Amino acid sequence: MNKIIISLAVVAMSFSMAANAQTQGDQSLKINPRTYKVGEGVNSVEVSAVQAQEKTQTVSGTAAEALKTQVKEANNGLKTETKNTIKAEQEKAVEVKKEAKEKVEAEREALKAEKEASKEELKAKREQDQERIKAEKEVLKEGVKAEREQKKEAVKAAREELKQKAEQEKEAIKASREEFKQKAEQAREDMKASREEFKNKIEVQREELKTKREEQKVELKTKLEKIKDERKKATVEKLDKRFNEINVKMTAQWSDALLRLEDLLVKISLRADKAAANGADVSAVGPALEKARTAIVAARTAISVQASKTYPIDIVSETELKSAVAQTREKLNQDLKAVREIMKVAHQAAVDALTSLKGVLKVDEATSSATSTSVAPATESGTSGN
Repeated sequence: MNKIIISLAVVAMSFSMAANAQTQGDQSLKINPRTYKVGEGVNSVEVSAVQAQEKTQTVSGTAAEALKTQVKEANNGLKTETKNTIKAEQEKAVEVKKEAKEKVEAEREALKAEKEASKEELKAKREQDQERIKAEKEVLKEGVKAEREQKKEAVKAAREELKQKAEQEKEAIKASREEFKQKAEQAREDMKASREEFKNKIEVQREELKTKREEQKVELKTKLEKIKDERKKATVEKLDKRFNEINVKMTAQWSDALLRLEDLLVKISLRADKAAANGADVSAVGPALEKARTAIVAARTAISVQASKTYPIDIVSETELKSAVAQTREKLNQDLKAVREIMKVAHQAAVDALTSLKGVLKVDEATSSATSTSVAPATESGTSGN
């Protein structure tokens, strides 16, 4: 291609030089017509010059024709060479394009083959990973299965142990229930026997008290003979009788209250037996019942002692009669107050036993019995007589 460009440049320069030469010759051949007229004083030298110019012009025209011919031939050759060069370049370009296309096809095939190879490699790797995951899954599955079996065996062993422990506890509860039942039954029998003994003792004391009171009445009448005022005598006799009646009345009320408390304890004991038979924990009821029974025994003893007491008025003289009555009244009030405190302790112990049973049974049907166990406070009305 570069050769074609250089050749075109040379031809252009040749055309330019030929044109310049022709122009210069034409200019040199121009003669002034005034100086070219024959017979007007033109010398031979001028004629010779004109002829030389015409000859030169003829030669220049021939050279131009020859140059044109050469340029034409050169142009034809250049065209042919250019055409051949272009054709060769086109053929070369076609070859290059073909080679490039073949190269692209080859690269495409290579890329396709590489892609297929990568695909196969990836597929093989995926299959290997799947096989590995499958193997790991199997191993994990076996491990989980073995662990599950171990846990199952452990649970089974624990269940058996728990079952044995439950059986042992059940037997222990059964034995404790039987023991509690036997103790409760024995306590009820003891309480019953104690109640009968207490009743009998109170009856004996009352009989003895009647005899004793008769003797005290005779003694009081003898002492009252010293008193001249009949109204005072009557008042003293009335107060003497009232003091002893109050003591009898209060000890009888407390005895009845103890009987009700004992009945309540029997009911609590029976319901505790029933709760224990149903599997409830009645371990707190037993000590509460025992404490209540002990308090009732103490109250019974105090009532028995108080029931055997009498409160005669010690008469010394008429002037000290009021003082003697006051001392007897104070002694009665103090003794009754002491017994009342003991009765309060017994009542509270019975209430505590009932509360412990409510904690076991949630809804205790025995609460209705509690309202009938209230202990009437000792009244001292009638002791303030003058």
